[in-house]
Amino acid sequence: MNSQFFSLDIYDIGKGFLMAFLGAFLPALYEYLKVGWGAIDWKFCLAAGISAGIAYLLKNFFTNSENKLLRLEKRRLA
Repeated sequence: MNSQFFSLDIYDIGKGFLMAFLGAFLPALYEYLKVGWGAIDWKFCLAAGISAGIAYLLKNFFTNSENKLLRLEKRRLA
């Protein structure tokens, strides 16, 4: 189940950490393949990872349980 509008659940946090890891790992891998181990810009890779994780969490925070961005939850009749 997806989290409600303006909320995050534990799965969102876990996926945010995964996105942060991949966002840091992939630029580092690219730099390694391009120029070698010694020339990796670790600050850039860390900044890219943190940015990717925060962007994912912000997207999920502003998305409702139906995956619609910036839309309030529909009221359910009892």
